[in-house]
Amino acid sequence: MKPVQIIRLILRLLIGGMFITAAVMKLLSLDEFEVYIYSFNLFSYVFSTLVARAVIAAELILGAGLIAKICYKQVWWLIQLMLVGFSLLLVYVMLFRHDTNCHCFGDLIELNPAASLIKNMVTFGLMFFIRKEADYQFKGKKWCAAAIVVVGIAVPFVLFTPDTVYNKFVNPNDKLNVEAYYQAQTDSAFCDLQLSDGRYLVGFFSSGCQYCRQSLHKVNTIMQNHAISHDSFKYYIWGSEEGIARFKEETATQDVQHCLISPITAINITFGSFPVYALVEKGKVVKSFDYRGIDENDIVTFLKDKN
Repeated sequence: MKPVQIIRLILRLLIGGMFITAAVMKLLSLDEFEVYIYSFNLFSYVFSTLVARAVIAAELILGAGLIAKICYKQVWWLIQLMLVGFSLLLVYVMLFRHDTNCHCFGDLIELNPAASLIKNMVTFGLMFFIRKEADYQFKGKKWCAAAIVVVGIAVPFVLFTPDTVYNKFVNPNDKLNVEAYYQAQTDSAFCDLQLSDGRYLVGFFSSGCQYCRQSLHKVNTIMQNHAISHDSFKYYIWGSEEGIARFKEETATQDVQHCLISPITAINITFGSFPVYALVEKGKVVKSFDYRGIDENDIVTFLKDKN
């Protein structure tokens, strides 16, 4: 084998291996990767979990396809397009978000956006050295290609089934995962809103959720119209410090008692959907509902009995 061929072989194996490694690293810290995608506020959390898995599946399939030299020309172009897309996203992150970890290799190997952008640009350039490679020709090639696609999709979507999708299927009518909520309360790190005495309306929010803001305008109006004190309303929220400060200002809830909650815990409790409200009596959830389920009569009747 000629030196040039050896160099091309090494480059192809390294780049293909890098894509597979990136996919595996994301799988090992999948919860954090899902939250990172959701933090862009482009999709609902449930859809973000599917997007996360689609990215991982694409990396597994393209990495394996590059190494096995199956549908090589198509794989080469798709990898280049993916690198361009990721690079544009990284530029946006560098300009507007200043994240310390872009999650290119999950949460286990932290890589800041600038370093990841350089990695992508180098990889993009190196790909041109292996552009003219041809497909391997061997018996059972179609079966091998099908196996790569099936395994690439099955690993993130079947072996790592999204919890939110599973929970919504198992509990299609419940807005709150009550068992997860009670379980979280046994954790010493979980913030206590002191709900054991009396009746309260309790909210679960993401600081970047526009529907959370909209729902609070409705809830605030209901409470004002019926002279219900904000003492009867408390909420859990997750997000950045700046985002939470902005959330409180925009929703006029500076005087409302609230607790910070980790995104993973919040997602487990709400099935990944925000906002979620619960009517709580002496620490026990009586009823839960989402944005569309806000009912003035239910809230007023429940809280007025306390007052």
